[in-house]
Amino acid sequence: GWTEEVRNELQPVLQVTDCLFANRDEVMGISGSTDFVDGVQTLREIGVTQVIAKMGAMGSGISYGTNWIQRPAYDVNVRDTVGAGDAFNAGFIGAWIDGFSVVERLEMGLATSALFISSPTHHLPTKDELEDFMRKQAPWRRPV
Repeated sequence: GWTEEVRNELQPVLQVTDCLFANRDEVMGISGSTDFVDGVQTLREIGVTQVIAKMGAMGSGISYGTNWIQRPAYDVNVRDTVGAGDAFNAGFIGAWIDGFSVVERLEMGLATSALFISSPTHHLPTKDELEDFMRKQAPWRRPV
């Protein structure tokens, strides 16, 4: 569990962490907070540059600078959620490498995760599959 001892051991690492991907329980556990929003703020105060929060059916959000941006999850027929967070991370990081904006990174992470959890074969989508999905499902979500 997230004991005080574990949190203390993580402090030096968190102080130099650029990007922390965590779900709601991890944010609260790592920060020691019982409130999600306070937990994100605590992690930022410790020194984490960006907290990327994965919130399941509620979507995802990112805290960086003085900003908090949250995007809703895509509505898909869920087959299996195992690996959803890892799929999100892959989509987010891939979009970051490709030079997408923060909002687009969230969208690509969410779309990657949505396709992954709704796939009968449980595979990560290609870039073409992502673009097609985003164009068909919710073209308004992708900033121009």
